[in-house]
Amino acid sequence: MPDMVIADRLRERSPGIDPRFVSYATGAATLAEGGYTVIDLKLKEDTPYLEMIVEASRLIAQERPDLVVSHEEFAALPAAKAFGVPTLFIVDFFMAADHVWMQSLQYADEIVFIERRGIFPEPPHAQGRVTYAGPIVRPLSWSRADRGRARDDLRLPPAAKVMCVIPGAWATEERAPILHLVMPAFASLARIEKRLIWVAGRDYDFLSEKLRPAKDVIVVKEFSPIEKVMVACDLAITKANRGTTIELANLGVPSIALSHALNPIDEAVISRIRSSTALNAKAVDGAFLSQVIEEILSAGTQEAERAVIGGGEHTAAERIAKFVSALA
Repeated sequence: MPDMVIADRLRERSPGIDPRFVSYATGAATLAEGGYTVIDLKLKEDTPYLEMIVEASRLIAQERPDLVVSHEEFAALPAAKAFGVPTLFIVDFFMAADHVWMQSLQYADEIVFIERRGIFPEPPHAQGRVTYAGPIVRPLSWSRADRGRARDDLRLPPAAKVMCVIPGAWATEERAPILHLVMPAFASLARIEKRLIWVAGRDYDFLSEKLRPAKDVIVVKEFSPIEKVMVACDLAITKANRGTTIELANLGVPSIALSHALNPIDEAVISRIRSSTALNAKAVDGAFLSQVIEEILSAGTQEAERAVIGGGEHTAAERIAKFVSALA
């Protein structure tokens, strides 16, 4: 999603630049669904680093690009450098300097960091080449001002307290279970009219069966645009997926991030988002989660953090354009 937004801003700013997308698995499918032409490498989601170097090298040798812009595809950097192609890297995290991904950054001519400065220390070999653009939020087609319309479309009672669970595609109940926490907490909210929308993804069959007897619970496999569900809710629960949490913050929707500490990057970013309450899923139970939910619902919705979160696509596009101009 951030790449689509950057490409759109880049075309608006510099019509002579023609970015071509290369991806695979979920990335390729998402780009195609977004209406973008994409070269699909037909690789697995978790293709090993060395295999990716080989595949990226083959494509670069075939296409002979003027510039390789890579978003978190670290193996593309040494592959491009082997053919003498300039590189620009987009990323929103840094790790230990001796990690092979971080070692790959020595092959990046420039690094555009799409998060705020001060969260992750720069690897020594990246210093002097990092531009901090700030987070990128895709254009959202619904806002908090559309809450009433969203509830009407979703057939939700106007006065009900509405919660949603948006776990992200990767964090299934097998990998990061929260059903045993959310349902007792939701059930304990007995004194109010309420609804729960669970965007289940790959857990749809499992959750549909488990939650069939539950009153006031709606299970959907997926929903587009997801921000329609977000703005209809008084509170969202995530599995600490930072992209969703940032979007919720921009919409002014408070959230609870139930984390299994599976992604340290998510942990570092979400802890700095004021509208999200970060909890360790292994350190709470349904009763405590219920207390947190009641506190948030009684406080009302938070102010959107748009002044802090978002807008990085403009700086990212500007840096890419300047880089291309320098090459020309």
